[in-house]
Amino acid sequence: MSNVIKENNIIAFAPGFYLQKYLASQEISQEEFAKRIGISKSKMSKIINGNITLDDETINKIAIVLGTSKELWRNLDNQYKDKLFKIKEAKTNEQEKPIVKELDYNFWVKLNILPYARNWKEKINNLRKVLQVSDLTVLKQPDLFTQYRRVGNTVSEKNVVSSNAWIQTAIYLSRGKDVDDINLEYLKNHLSQIRDMTDQNPQEFVPQLESIFKKSGVKFVLIPDLKNTGINGAVKWINKGNNVLLMLNNRRKDADIFWFSLFHEIEHVFQQKKTKMIVSPSSDKSQGVVLEDNMMRKLEKEADDFARDTLLDKDNYKKFVSLGKFDINSIYYFAQTQKIAPGIVVGRLQKEGYIPYKSMCNSLKKQYEFVF
Repeated sequence: MSNVIKENNIIAFAPGFYLQKYLASQEISQEEFAKRIGISKSKMSKIINGNITLDDETINKIAIVLGTSKELWRNLDNQYKDKLFKIKEAKTNEQEKPIVKELDYNFWVKLNILPYARNWKEKINNLRKVLQVSDLTVLKQPDLFTQYRRVGNTVSEKNVVSSNAWIQTAIYLSRGKDVDDINLEYLKNHLSQIRDMTDQNPQEFVPQLESIFKKSGVKFVLIPDLKNTGINGAVKWINKGNNVLLMLNNRRKDADIFWFSLFHEIEHVFQQKKTKMIVSPSSDKSQGVVLEDNMMRKLEKEADDFARDTLLDKDNYKKFVSLGKFDINSIYYFAQTQKIAPGIVVGRLQKEGYIPYKSMCNSLKKQYEFVF
């Protein structure tokens, strides 16, 4: 390491730079000066070359031998540390710039979480605070929330960064929510009431969901999807197991996907895996999250089955499918008998390949516009 460092128009002079100049002018070798102040030759070399900063004892010894004030060398040392920090900060900012661009800063502006920022530095500093990271490169860690990892090209770095940012934003927003202690029995007893909401608009059912979750001890956070996350939602136990955080996004805005995802996450709550955050991957294989292990795949399968069978009774749905009539009127009539939104039946039939995704039946599907 040099005792003079130049980077991004910042120059840092180590105290060793000035000491080296003095010793040269007095024709004193480093070894001799080391003996005079009572330190090793090795330590003297490190000081001269800027590899270590000055401790109080060494500052005191140098000041005595050279007849200067201790403040002089302490100030030189502090200035050097400050310049090194600024150089490191500038380097880090350069590494963070592409992350900010990929994350889309306006996502947080639209949610009224962060103010408009005029430049990259403001954006970086604001995002660090709300995401609670020392620098944004931390978001590249696949194991930040211990639930996903890269396997081949399935999960890219931008998927990991966006997922971590989205989850931390949901955690941030959950802190303003006051809920009762966990009561899973209450939640189980109100599943049918939640299911009955599928034919309502968000303005009607969101307050009802909030009320049920509050009394169940569940902090429910619904926020927009952040591009490249590849996830639909997540569940995290908090407050030493006294509460649970259920996070959900409005991915693609389809009503049938929303309700399936909601019941999927509810099952993750019932699974009570309190030591792990469960992050649910999107069905979009092109940018989905790869599950960590067999246990996680099992939990996801259980959640899928629960959501599917809670929304549509298994036996009744099987009988309906066996008839092979998938026109609009037949689907609508079946949905009415099941007291559920017809779009959910359409979504299920499309997913299972009974009708194409581009179908006249799409007129039965709703898209939600949530107010955040």
